[in-house]
Amino acid sequence: MTRSAFEPQGNVRLRPDRHKKLLNGYPWAHKGDLQSADPGLEPGGLVRIESSQGEFVGIGSYLPEGRFPVRLFTNRDERIDERFFLGRFESALKRRPLTEWNTDHQSCSPSVRILPSLGVHSPYSMTTPAASHTSVIPSIHSTSLPTLPTTS
Repeated sequence: MTRSAFEPQGNVRLRPDRHKKLLNGYPWAHKGDLQSADPGLEPGGLVRIESSQGEFVGIGSYLPEGRFPVRLFTNRDERIDERFFLGRFESALKRRPLTEWNTDHQSCSPSVRILPSLGVHSPYSMTTPAASHTSVIPSIHSTSLPTLPTTS
């Protein structure tokens, strides 16, 4: 039976007390925070994050060679799919309206540095000087998302 790209492919267990920062809103686990990871985890795949005692901490992506190999998406046991990411983008857009796309990483505003922690690794960044735009959302782990409606 094949596993969906939206289901955790395994577990990552944290060292004692390292789960507390993730439960308090910190979005990454440093290499030194990890106690163990199930063998055969695909880089960039979803994982279930556990405390050292095996308690559920959250769901995130796993990049074993990264400085922060675990990037937390949620502390809830929920499905991570297009709807999850669209909800996150819509929530962010309500707080910070998107008015222009910019492909220059050097001009990336701090408000969009959340994209990598959401699993979106894209050549696009956002700035806010113009009044109209065409919305484009890059693919997430080979899954295409629909475009967001434009705003006037």
